[in-house]
Amino acid sequence: MKRYLYLTVFVVLFLLFILSCGSGERVVNFSEIHLKNGLFYCGNEDEPFTGKVLDYYENKQKKVEEDYKDGKINTKSMYWYGNGQIKVELNLINGNGIKKGWHENGAKQYEVPYKNWKTHGKYVEYYKNGKKKFEVNYEDGKACGKFTEWEKNGWIRSEGTMKEMKKNDNKK
Repeated sequence: MKRYLYLTVFVVLFLLFILSCGSGERVVNFSEIHLKNGLFYCGNEDEPFTGKVLDYYENKQKKVEEDYKDGKINTKSMYWYGNGQIKVELNLINGNGIKKGWHENGAKQYEVPYKNWKTHGKYVEYYKNGKKKFEVNYEDGKACGKFTEWEKNGWIRSEGTMKEMKKNDNKK
């Protein structure tokens, strides 16, 4: 009786394992996808790509992990340096979210908010020493309002508004 119970449990677990493998998402190598008309496709396929993209360095360290839906990056995507240190983390759902980057030493490099696939909100860059380098607001993909730029030691290098900056660029 015990023997049949073990056999039944084994068969049920085996079937669950097989079914779960079959329902998994599609996974392709980073080199297999390409951008066409603003959407990502896999190989010569006509439909925009949906699934996971992975890539690795020669040392087997993960380099890229991206999730796509209907040809666009969706949910969490991660990128790493060859030493395993995180390089970029992108958290987008339907084009809304945030992109964060780090220097190879682990210090934050930038933070970029997105809304409807465009930069929207406070964009901030940092030096390798962790101090702020640049800060400006974006609306609908365009820099606007006040900006501040700092030296590596934390002193303000320049500040103003993007309107003033555009006016000065036109004088050149």
